[in-house]
Amino acid sequence: MIQTELFTSLYKFCEGKIEIRPIPGEQAFFDIDDLDGIVSHCQQYETSNLYFGVATRSGLPDREGKTGGKNNIVHIPCVWCDLDFKTTPREVAAQNLKKFPFKPSIIVKSGGGIHLYWFLKELAEKHDIEVIEDVTHRIADKLGGDHGACDAARVLRVPGTKNRKYNPAPLCEVTQQNEFYYTLNDFL
Repeated sequence: MIQTELFTSLYKFCEGKIEIRPIPGEQAFFDIDDLDGIVSHCQQYETSNLYFGVATRSGLPDREGKTGGKNNIVHIPCVWCDLDFKTTPREVAAQNLKKFPFKPSIIVKSGGGIHLYWFLKELAEKHDIEVIEDVTHRIADKLGGDHGACDAARVLRVPGTKNRKYNPAPLCEVTQQNEFYYTLNDFL
């Protein structure tokens, strides 16, 4: 079952659309309150790897015809880190997270590691992309995260779906959710 409480918490103050990107499959954009549409789209592509755009999108094509890139960002509700246990062992990740001064708002078990999210007190926007990317790289440095997952237009796994990179495919799921909020300056 798709864990829509992540979307409800993450996007409660946002405008724009939530991008759902199945690979393979057809990318789609949903109004923030269209949780039924998101669930239906994910069910349609349940045998695919399913991702969502961390930042909300306009849903409209940019000059290059792209719909899910940086030019389409409306709001960025958090900063994040993608920790892969193949590159940062689970024990090292746990130690790094314990020493990190900012407790995550959400922890998602991705099937091969964890995704960490820190809610922002004030939504970031397109003009904040450079700062968002700087902060996500700083977090990745401290925690041993994937620097390839630090771009503002990042998509991450949809909780409640299977990580199809593995056989058997493990479930991606929210394991912890808190109401912790931060400013970008906290991380700088």
